Amino acid sequence: SSGINAEYGYQRRVRGAQKTDISFTVLLYLKKSLGINWKRAGQYLGVSRERLRRIEDVGIANPKSGIEKMAQDMLFEWAEKDPQPTVAKLCAALEAADLSKLSQGVMAKVNKEKQPPKKVKGKKTRRKVDSSVKVPISEETNPVQSEWCI
Repeated sequence: SSGINAEYGYQRRVRGAQKTDISFTVLLYLKKSLGINWKRAGQYLGVSRERLRRIEDVGIANPKSGIEKMAQDMLFEWAEKDPQPTVAKLCAALEAADLSKLSQGVMAKVNKEKQPPKKVKGKKTRRKVDSSVKVPISEETNPVQSEWCI
């Protein structure tokens, strides 16, 4: 349910942006993968130091939410403030922040999303018929009859 709320929050908060090609799946991947590097990524994305400090202060005050929440808030802040948050800008910032593995991960997610679903070629799958189907025995064929049924 928190994923649904986060997706709704992302859509609502980024609505003011002109256009974005960043999917919720990409942001979810980053939120989970940035770890302690969330603040460095935020600096390279152009989120102000003051705003990063506020996000961190809120995160420290609410330890249950953790680093993932801080990373999410930073990404939302960037997507909200940037007039056109794009995958290209995101990857460029991650590369500049020396987080190239994350940049590659983002591109892998984007490329996977662009691919049409795979169709299985070859055999047509048939429904298997279970040969051991049990047929209920009627009272007429049942040799044991109960007295109370009479």
